[in-house]
Formats: sequence, structure tokens, C-alpha cells
Amino acid sequence: MAIALDPTRSVRYILASDRAVPSALQTVFLLQPMTVQQEADLKNKISVRNADGSMAIRTGDLELETLRGGLVGCENFIGFDGKPVTFTLSGGRVSDAFLNLIRKEWRAEIASAIYDLNDVSDAEKKA
Repeated sequence: MAIALDPTRSVRYILASDRAVPSALQTVFLLQPMTVQQEADLKNKISVRNADGSMAIRTGDLELETLRGGLVGCENFIGFDGKPVTFTLSGGRVSDAFLNLIRKEWRAEIASAIYDLNDVSDAEKKA
């Protein structure tokens, strides 16, 4: 059975490296699936034609635009000074200043989780 997406619904995501620590210490990132327009814009932005006519993908843009479109909040994200980090927006999307605080491997993991929100669920595959 197909299950509709709700692009306004936030999903709580905990980094793989945080899942073994007590829940009170876990950082939670709030993610949303990308809308059809966001996916189309993303595909248009990352696709480039090389001089030889072959196609290539700008993987840096893929990750950055996925984060900008799908990271909508966080809880319990602690800064290097031990104080909570405030989630900030710029133009209605997560700010680059906030993204700069997230380690590279975490950005990749979060972007992958956002992109996966648009995939067919395991329940749908079994139906």
C-alpha cells in the first residue's frame, strides 16, 4: 500500500554516533522531506554537462541544498563552549552559520537521512 508523504511533518533524527549515549545527552536534528519543487531545483542545480558531453553531479551542492531544504531544527546541540547552540535561519532556511557548526561527517549523514525521507518505506516495499 502506498503511503503519502507529508512534507510539513518533522522527523526526529539522532546521529548514529549519538545513539549509544543516554537519551538526555543525544542531539536531535529535526528533518523534513523535500518538496517536489525542492527536488526539482536540486536536480537542476547539481547536474552539469562536461565539455565532452558527459553528465556529472556536483556532490557538494547536493549535500548543501539537501541540508538547506530539509534541516528544520535541532534540540540539545551543544557548542564548543558547553552552551546550547541556537538553530538559526536565513531566508527561511537553515543558515550557513549554523551548518558551519556541524561536523563534515554529520552533515553527510543528516543530508542522507533527509534524502531518504522521500524514498519508499520498507512497509510500502512489502505491500
